[in-house]
Amino acid sequence: MTDPIAALAEQYATHFKERLGRPRTIGRELEFPVVKADGTAGDVRHLWPHLMAGGDLTPKYDDPESRSLIVALQGRAASYEIEVGHGTVEVVVGPCEDLVQLQAVTVKAVARLVRAAAAEGLSVLGFGIQPRTPRSTALMTPKKRYGALLKAIGAAWLHFATTAADQVQIDITRDELLPMLN
Repeated sequence: MTDPIAALAEQYATHFKERLGRPRTIGRELEFPVVKADGTAGDVRHLWPHLMAGGDLTPKYDDPESRSLIVALQGRAASYEIEVGHGTVEVVVGPCEDLVQLQAVTVKAVARLVRAAAAEGLSVLGFGIQPRTPRSTALMTPKKRYGALLKAIGAAWLHFATTAADQVQIDITRDELLPMLN
């Protein structure tokens, strides 16, 4: 039997290119809390019909067999995902060829999100602003893996139920991975 840690590490490494054939691509993940008029957490699941109205997004389900929970709407240029807390939506953009393209796609995707939220009577908060709703199991999105993480980690996991973030990913090769992480 092979070493399971080594097998997982090799599987992870295979997702990175050995060489870059062009300039590096860039992507972005933006997490936004969505709130009701009183500042309490909204529910991202209410945004799905408005976002899907354009016909260019494909739903991804937590459990493809039962199709009971949409966890993401995937598009060609941008996708929308529900986060640990159902009051936070993540906008995933890219990969893009350059910063100009990244900005254009991001602006368009966020504007679409803001319109969907407004149609539901919700507001999208900026980074660092949190809803008035305290983190709790009631705020946690009912994804199977989130329940497992709550069981394994305990109440500290609930910290992630109210998040806001802006992350950038830049294309790297397999050989660059460990030095960059270190």
